Amino acid sequence: TEYLSISGHGNAVKSAYAGKVAFVGSNAQLGNYVIIDIGLDVKLWYCFLGETYVKTGDIIAMGEIIGTTSTIPLRDDGADGFAFIFSYLDYIVAPEFIFESDFSVIQ
Repeated sequence: TEYLSISGHGNAVKSAYAGKVAFVGSNAQLGNYVIIDIGLDVKLWYCFLGETYVKTGDIIAMGEIIGTTSTIPLRDDGADGFAFIFSYLDYIVAPEFIFESDFSVIQ
């Protein structure tokens, strides 16, 4: 899991890729979260969002605002941000190559 710390509460969080919203939910483990299916068995998870602006089944574009940052409860420093999870075939994988691209998921 990659935790992105952002200065400020309520900053816009953008989708890193185009895709279909597979699920929007909220629970104690992930907070408010959005899962985007970008095809080829790849899903992007945006967790601990303050607000979510999409719903299950929505088709979204790369760069579309899907929610806002919030306090990440798993961090000891109480930083604002969100947790970004990348999964392939339902296995969690490290998302480093996404962060090496020119596109930022944070506005």
